[in-house]
Amino acid sequence: MEVFSESDESRVLSELGLTINQTRVYLALLKLGTAAKAISIFKISGVARQDIYRVLRELQRLGIVEKIITKPTRFCAVEPKKATTILIEKKKENFYELNRRAEEFVIKASEKYIPTTRYHEKDQIVLITEKQSIIHKIQESLERTQTTVDCLTPNREVLPWLTSIEEPIKKAKDRGIKIRWITKKTGNRKDEVNLVYNDQHKSKQSNINPPPKAQFFIFDEKEIILSFEEGNFAEAPVLWTNSSSVIALAKNYFETYWNKGNTLIDKRNYFRKRLNKPEQHKKVKF
Repeated sequence: MEVFSESDESRVLSELGLTINQTRVYLALLKLGTAAKAISIFKISGVARQDIYRVLRELQRLGIVEKIITKPTRFCAVEPKKATTILIEKKKENFYELNRRAEEFVIKASEKYIPTTRYHEKDQIVLITEKQSIIHKIQESLERTQTTVDCLTPNREVLPWLTSIEEPIKKAKDRGIKIRWITKKTGNRKDEVNLVYNDQHKSKQSNINPPPKAQFFIFDEKEIILSFEEGNFAEAPVLWTNSSSVIALAKNYFETYWNKGNTLIDKRNYFRKRLNKPEQHKKVKF
């Protein structure tokens, strides 16, 4: 069983919305294990004496500390399960309110400001560094795509990418978009590049050395999102560009690897063979 340290506890409570002092006081009450006077909480929590009553009132308003009417007054922590449930519900309420305000902002901003057209300019290069922004940009590009998408990614990132852009991928395929996807496998075994799927619902498999170093998505040969850094899924910065010269270089790079794989594997035969063979590392993921 994983050890859950006090710093982990503090981090969780902080993520649930408590301030540092609120976290210290609540954990101090849990340690005391019984209704306690403010002086006892002060001694254990490390919170300044003049702040103790204010923090206790805040925790009372949040609903995770109860005030016991005695002389002197005592305080008791609500059990962690109930306390976290209360804090999560408050987070949800804040999220719904934030979402409502965001929708209002979108409506008002759309009426007030002229829509940007910067991505229609030629030879633009845009740096995107945040994970959700990267995913959103690929989703946008997929929605604009009319004919083809060519993708090249490390094998370990195929499933996360397909999960994150599953709906746009499905819609693109429903629109008849031709999608080709090359991925490499790494590890102790031989590096390989495999096509995940294309418009004919078949897969092309080939052993290629050396493995490709870049990863990118090309949309209609009009725009590209690419990265030359290896890292965890969507965490390395990427470049978006509509530069025809950059796209041409990447397209040639893609076709070089694509054309090295010249064996077509029917999916039905592929899965039939897979059932009769032990697991191998050079199989295709769809």
